[in-house]
Amino acid sequence: MTETRDHIHEWMADWQEETTALRPSPAEEIRVHVKRRERLLIGWLAGDVVVGVGCSTLLLHRALTHPDPAERLAMGLLFLAVLAICVFEGYNWRGALGSSAETTATHLTLALDRSRRLQRSLQAGWPLLAAEVAVFLPWTWYQLYGNGGVPAAERSVFAWGLLVAMTAIGALALVLAQRWAARDAADLESLRSELMDGDAESSSPTEP
Repeated sequence: MTETRDHIHEWMADWQEETTALRPSPAEEIRVHVKRRERLLIGWLAGDVVVGVGCSTLLLHRALTHPDPAERLAMGLLFLAVLAICVFEGYNWRGALGSSAETTATHLTLALDRSRRLQRSLQAGWPLLAAEVAVFLPWTWYQLYGNGGVPAAERSVFAWGLLVAMTAIGALALVLAQRWAARDAADLESLRSELMDGDAESSSPTEP
């Protein structure tokens, strides 16, 4: 029994050493993280461009061609809100993809910079959501009651329910995205701490 227990302890020790040896260093983790997030960032920005151009085109077309002045005003305000967020996104992400890194320190700096840009981008989603709600509230009321009629109860419930549901979905998406971004930033900070601790150990003088 003692011999078996000793074998188990030896096996566990060997397994822990092998696991430690296979674990990438903080420097390697940072490089992998930066490359992976760069691909994610490219997809994020590409989606932003497609959605921004598509929404701006449709809103501007409706604002210029619709016969109803109230409809033109609402679509024009939404167009300005989307245009403002597109300008901010362009300013926020300028130079983010063109940046490069060679050393581990610059990889970490680049990753932290992109993480901060992402968090700013997500924070900007709240004013955009508020602007959309501010436009769609009177727009929905006008669509239902603007002509002096009394709409069917089903239509009113559907219209207001759709507005509430879309607002809730937008807010939930922002909350979840911000939590993910915060965890990502925390992971980067943890990697930086490990890297700094490793550098401190390697630079500390050894006793004879």
